[in-house]
Amino acid sequence: MTYKFLGSASGYTYSEVLREISIFDRSRLGHSYNKTYIEAIESIDWQNISLDHGAKIQFLIDWNTTHVRANRYAYLNEMKILSQNDVFKITINKYKDIFLPDVDLQDDDTINDIVLLYKISENHLKPTSSSKILHMFNRCLFPIWDDAMRKKLFHVNPKNPDNYLRYMRTMQDEVDVIINNTMKEFELNRIESIDKIRDIDKPTYSILRIMDKINYNNSRGSSFYSVKKENNNKKEEGIDMAVMTLSRKENTGLKISDFLRDYLPKIQSFSMNKEGGFTFAEEKLLWRQGKMTAAFLKQVGKMLQYQTYQVSNYDLLASMKRDREKLLNVLRKRPNLDVVIEIKVKGKKSGTPSLRSGLLD
Repeated sequence: MTYKFLGSASGYTYSEVLREISIFDRSRLGHSYNKTYIEAIESIDWQNISLDHGAKIQFLIDWNTTHVRANRYAYLNEMKILSQNDVFKITINKYKDIFLPDVDLQDDDTINDIVLLYKISENHLKPTSSSKILHMFNRCLFPIWDDAMRKKLFHVNPKNPDNYLRYMRTMQDEVDVIINNTMKEFELNRIESIDKIRDIDKPTYSILRIMDKINYNNSRGSSFYSVKKENNNKKEEGIDMAVMTLSRKENTGLKISDFLRDYLPKIQSFSMNKEGGFTFAEEKLLWRQGKMTAAFLKQVGKMLQYQTYQVSNYDLLASMKRDREKLLNVLRKRPNLDVVIEIKVKGKKSGTPSLRSGLLD
């Protein structure tokens, strides 16, 4: 799963979040969604799995979950069956009061619980409805995803519960960046920063509802980044305008398509990495010699949805070259996927050849 906020090298700032929420709330559908969401919070007992089955299904219908509208009675029956699953009830009740930034999503027990909850609920309710029901149970822990988000932002198979866990980790990382940006911008401590962000979306006070609106905008092309001029690639006096993100990644200012078109054909071999990794300027020097670091190639491969784990560097290079024109064509047709490359140094073992990008499936 490769994802970062579109158009932003280091996550959203507080003011950018405000703009995204304003864009969503001013839209006709945004106003309707907000009203339905708030009314559902006030009128439905979400944390009692055994109650309000019909009202919960009606919420999904009112919140424009098309498949539920077409299969209302089947979903009502599945909701009742889900409410009788003792394993699901016992497990989800452990997560009533947990906040996503505070949960350890690397802990084995937590991983097993999240995967179990999504697997069971998705089996009854399908991916979008499952995430909405989980979210409404705890609006501070479970993020929402819908079909457009999965296809246009995250490019994952929603039937796989591991992908929902990975999505939660992604949202956790992004929320953490927003919190840190807000702390720095306003000189606040972490608790004060979280409260300030929550206040953006009254009366829900849910950071994950805020994230849902941001993801909705980006997946529908209505984000303010979609309409403002790109400036991530600009250069001054021949110097690349690379920046360091809070997660210590270097934003190269170079789009995937530019790398595929202008640089990839010249690469023939690899350079040994160095402690701490190469800067982007040093990486480009290698390209002039027909070399590159495996770390940079792995990062691009990941963004292009190649399986980079347990794969030799030369197999990955050959696969990208083989699919270069097809990938460029995909990026031309889907420009939202043509994002800026961030350097992320990771060493992997060699292994299986014959790669294919998920973008070409």
